[in-house]
Amino acid sequence: MSISYTMLKHHIWSCALSIVSLFLFLILWGCNGVNSTSHKVDSSDTIYSAQKAMEIYDYNPNRAMLIIDSAEVIKNISYFRAQFLRAKVLSQSCVEQHLDSAYSIALSLVDCDSVENDLNNKFDVLELLSNISRLKGDEENSLRWLTQLENVCHEQGDEISALRTKAEIGAILVLLGESKMGEAKLDNAISSLDRYTTFNGMDACVIAMKRKISVIAESNLNEVINLSKRIISKMDYYESHYDKCHDDSYRETSKNDVPKYCNFYRAQAFGFMANAYAMTGNHQEASKALAMFEKSDLSHTINGRMTVVLAYCEMGEFNKVLTLYDEVEKSQLTDTINRSFARLLRCSAIAMGATGKQKQGIGLWKRYNNLVQRVNNELPASKAHDYAARYHLEEQQHKIQEDETEIKYMRLSIVASIVAFLLALAFAIYFFSQRCKMSTKNKILTAQISEANKYKIKYTELTEAKTKEETENEAYNQQEDDSKLSIDDTTDYVKVFEIMSAAIISKQLYLDPNMGRQTLIDLFGVSKEVVGSAFAKGSKYGSLTSFINTCRLTHAVKLLDDNKEMSIKEIALASGYYNVNTFSRNFKAKYSMSPSEYRIIKT
Repeated sequence: MSISYTMLKHHIWSCALSIVSLFLFLILWGCNGVNSTSHKVDSSDTIYSAQKAMEIYDYNPNRAMLIIDSAEVIKNISYFRAQFLRAKVLSQSCVEQHLDSAYSIALSLVDCDSVENDLNNKFDVLELLSNISRLKGDEENSLRWLTQLENVCHEQGDEISALRTKAEIGAILVLLGESKMGEAKLDNAISSLDRYTTFNGMDACVIAMKRKISVIAESNLNEVINLSKRIISKMDYYESHYDKCHDDSYRETSKNDVPKYCNFYRAQAFGFMANAYAMTGNHQEASKALAMFEKSDLSHTINGRMTVVLAYCEMGEFNKVLTLYDEVEKSQLTDTINRSFARLLRCSAIAMGATGKQKQGIGLWKRYNNLVQRVNNELPASKAHDYAARYHLEEQQHKIQEDETEIKYMRLSIVASIVAFLLALAFAIYFFSQRCKMSTKNKILTAQISEANKYKIKYTELTEAKTKEETENEAYNQQEDDSKLSIDDTTDYVKVFEIMSAAIISKQLYLDPNMGRQTLIDLFGVSKEVVGSAFAKGSKYGSLTSFINTCRLTHAVKLLDDNKEMSIKEIALASGYYNVNTFSRNFKAKYSMSPSEYRIIKT
C-alpha cells in the first residue's frame, strides 16, 4: 500500500512540473512573439546620441553637452566617446577657460585603453589636441601632437591625412622660426597632394595651400597670388566635375552643398589675393579681387572681413577698417592673443591717424605693440629652436625606422624571390618530366591509332565484299543506274544500315562535303525516317553524321600516314571537310590530339 502511495505521489509531482514547464514556455514564446512583431527599441532612435549632439554643438553647445550626458547615462555611448565629445564641444568656444578644459579632457584620454588599442580613436584624440593647441596659440604642443598624429596616419596607411598633417607641421615650423624647413615641408605636401583629383586629396591640397599663405602672407606676395589662383582653379574643377571627384570622404559635403563649399574657399582665395595685390601697389587687381570677395557670404562675417583688413587699409578704405574694429571690440572683452587681431589693431591705428583721430590712433599703436610682444613671447626663440631641433631629431629617427623597414622588406623580397625561383624550377622540372611522359604516351597512342585505322580499313573492305556478295544473291539484280531499294516498310534496321554503310564506303560518298541524308534517300529511294532509324537504331554510331565523320577521319589518318607532302588543309578537303577548322576539331575530339601533333609524333 505504501509503495502505491509513493508511486502515486511521484506521478503527481511529475505532472505538476510538466504543467508548470509548459506554462512558462508558452509565456516566453508569447513574449517573443510580441517582441518580434512590435517595434524594437533602438538606442539610435533616441535623441540622446553622439550624432544628435554633433549636429548642434557648433551653435548650441549647452544643449549638445546635455545630450552627451544623457547618452552616457543610458549607455548609448561609452565613457571614452562621451569625454571625447565633451572636449570637442568645449574646443569650439573662444573662452580661454573652456579651451583649457577641453585640452585637459583630451589629454586625459591619450593613455586610456580605447586610444592605445585603436588607431582611429588615437587619430581623433591627437587631432583634437593639436587643434586645441593651435587655438590656444600653443605652437609647441601643437607641433608635439601633430608629430604623433603624422605617425598614426602612416600606421593607418592614410597617405592623404599624413600629408595634411605634414602641411600643418610645416606651417608651425615657419612660425617657430624654422622657415626653410617649414616651407620645404609645405611645398612637399602641396606638390604631393596636387596629383589627387578626388575630393579628399583636393580638399587637403587646398588646406595645405591656405596654411602656406598664412605663414608667407607678408613675405612672398607673388607666391600668395599664385596659390590663391590655384585654390580658385581647384574649386572650379570640383564644382563642374563633382561626380568624378566624389569619394565619400569624411569632410565631403552633399551634392547640394557643393556650391556653398566652393564659394567659401573661393571667397578666402579672393581675400588673400586682394591683400597681396594691395600690398604690391596693384590696386586695380586688388579692387577686382575685393569685389569678388564682397559678393560672398564670407564678407558678411567678422572673421571673413578680418582676412581682408590689410586690403582695406592699403587701398584707403579706412571707414571699413574702423567699422570692423568697432564690431570686434563689441564682441570681445579683452584683446585676443593672436596675429589676426594684432593685424586688425595695426590697420585700425593707421586708419585712426588717416582720419584725423590721432589720439585714438596712438592708443591703438600701444595696444598693437603690447599684443605683438605678448604673441612673440608666447614661445621664446630659444625654446622654439630647441623644439624644432627635437622635431628634426624625431623626423630623422622616423627616417631611420623607414629605412630599417625598407631593408626588412627588401630581405623578405629576396627570400620570396629565392623561394619563387625554387618553386618555378621545381615546376619546370615537373612540367618537362610530364611532357616527356605525355610525349611517350602520345607516340604509343599514335601508333595505336594508325594500326587500328589500318585494321579498320581492311575490316571494312572485307565487310564490303561480303555485303556485296549477299546483295548479289538477293533480289537486287536490277541495273545499277535505275535500281531503287524498296525497304520503306522494313524494320530490320541493322540490315538496312549494313547495305547503306557498304554503299557509302564502297563509293566513298563520305568524301563529298555535301553528303547527307538526302544522298541516301535519292540513292535508295527510301524515306528520311528509314535513313534516320537505320543509323540511330541499327548501328552503334547513333546518327548518319557520326558515321560519316568516322569514315572521313579514318580516311584522313590514312592520308596522314601515307602522304607526308600533303598539308593539313589539303588532307581536310580530301577527306570530305569544308574547312580545316572543323576537321581539326573533330580529329582532336576523337584522338585527343590535333592532326599536326599526330603527324609530328608519327614521324
